[in-house]
Amino acid sequence: MSDLGNQVKLFISSKRWMKKYFRPLMPEMAYVQVDGNFKMFLSMIDISGPSFDLSYDKAKAFVKYEKADKDLIETHLKDGDVFLDIGANIGHFSFYFKQKFPNLECKLFEPIPWLGECIKKTIEENNLKKVEHFDVALSDQAGEAEFFIDTFNDGGHSLLKDKLSGRSKKGRSVKVKVLRLDDLNLSKVDFIKADVQGAEKLLIKGGVETIKKNKPKMLIEVASSESLEFYNFLQEETGLEYDVYSTERAGSLNENDLIELKDVFKSRDILDCNFLFIPKY
Repeated sequence: MSDLGNQVKLFISSKRWMKKYFRPLMPEMAYVQVDGNFKMFLSMIDISGPSFDLSYDKAKAFVKYEKADKDLIETHLKDGDVFLDIGANIGHFSFYFKQKFPNLECKLFEPIPWLGECIKKTIEENNLKKVEHFDVALSDQAGEAEFFIDTFNDGGHSLLKDKLSGRSKKGRSVKVKVLRLDDLNLSKVDFIKADVQGAEKLLIKGGVETIKKNKPKMLIEVASSESLEFYNFLQEETGLEYDVYSTERAGSLNENDLIELKDVFKSRDILDCNFLFIPKY
């Protein structure tokens, strides 16, 4: 891909009106050059998700995209850790932290074909070591499943049809391979970042033994109205106790904080939010 050709693609990719009408004709990917010679590949059909942010704001988006959550993770990550990026999309989080921690071992789980191709291209073009892409969805069972496509936001695809945004055209799906996290028999897991659009409980159920064994720190996106319910579920399912944190408030949150935050998020029309769960050893 020539530099000029890529610039043309980025121009087109940053124009929502073009993609709304010409989405089926869009080429699969373009790249943004960030942090020196690092090339990060993005999906050109994304209208409002991570790839659109990157095409619109270029290298700035590589840093700014969900920056508060990245900062929260970074305080609990160190070089040489094993980082699981579940629901990786185009790999924003993994590639961002890989630049900061060269010996970080990243395992990216993304079943959507065109997003997986972006991840593989980024790994290949930058000759990244200790970075592996798995083209599977993680759930509570192994096999094959229907994965529902959010046609407006490449960050909104889900195993659960009712999790698609209201702006997405209904009816499109792809068949994907599904595994349980426990099926992978990972010997070391230090941190899990999970953005699985409503399938969080399925992920935890399929990874209980891995979580019990490794006690990883976890940043998990959950429905803002169900944060306390998920917190209790996580502790009951794993048998572990957790401190929970949010970028919305300083310090560890208690149950009253989680209840209050539900109202805060509701008043701001925030449907999903990230919480950091730190096991109490």
